[in-house]
Amino acid sequence: MSISTTSGDVRCTAEIACWPVPAARAVEAYTRLPDWLVLTNAADRLVATRPLTGPHLDRIPPLGFAYLDLALYLLVFLVAGAWRMSMDPD
Repeated sequence: MSISTTSGDVRCTAEIACWPVPAARAVEAYTRLPDWLVLTNAADRLVATRPLTGPHLDRIPPLGFAYLDLALYLLVFLVAGAWRMSMDPD
């Protein structure tokens, strides 16, 4: 099995790392995904060093759900990556 990197792969990785948070915030009101499953809400809980305040505090999940949310997203990306690697010819 060989691993090859193309410029498209590098660009996709950079885009995945840079733009999802503003994009997720922009469509947050339109999604059918429960608020506690939105990764940006879980990130707000996980990085908080002080008690959270604000008008939309009910969107922020409890700490346990934030860790569960992070684990679910990680699992989805790992499974998708494994599937993609299995599709590459040897």
